[in-house]
Amino acid sequence: MTLLDYSKKVVLGDITVRDGLQHEEKFIPTDAKLWLAEQLVLAGFKRIEVTNFGNPRGMPQFKDADELMKRIRGSKKIGNLLEDVEITTVTIRERAVERAIQAREEGWGPDRILFMVSTSEAHHQKNSGLSLEEYWKMCEAYIPKAHDAGMKVCGTVSTIWGCPIAGPTELEGTDLLKILALEEKLRPGEMVEVRRGHYRCSVRVALHASAGRGQL
Repeated sequence: MTLLDYSKKVVLGDITVRDGLQHEEKFIPTDAKLWLAEQLVLAGFKRIEVTNFGNPRGMPQFKDADELMKRIRGSKKIGNLLEDVEITTVTIRERAVERAIQAREEGWGPDRILFMVSTSEAHHQKNSGLSLEEYWKMCEAYIPKAHDAGMKVCGTVSTIWGCPIAGPTELEGTDLLKILALEEKLRPGEMVEVRRGHYRCSVRVALHASAGRGQL
């Protein structure tokens, strides 16, 4: 009987501050976001995803991205704990990565940034404004820049169980092969980890690419 090689360590992460709040119709005060981030760190989460550095015209919930990051870094409640916590921001396009790099150089930027691709070409185009092929070229150019700034990089493969535009995803045949192909393209060398994401219920199972570690 073949024994499964289970991870020896599990790292708990939470994305509520970013993903849980981004579709709220009313702007959530920065004080409330900060409080939530602090409580997550105090509860023991070692990875929290807190904001999106994309253009706030399309995502007004993140118009306070800079302020929130600065206040998290300057928090008296969790300042002594942040050395052991990874703060993540979403950076889908070039300008967002550049913002993260600048913030990192100024001392308040994220520890990790997040790129996103979708199994659905239609969803990916709407989410990023680029085709998948164009997106790979962008990633190839900007991942080294992020690493040079001292940031880790994560890649999420989204809409693995369905797309609000293209419909259901079949977890077999060509759809499954596409998911695996996208993960393989993200994984080699450059990405720290690859995550699988489902658009509709915002449930993400993060699969750490490094041997011996995992994340839920």
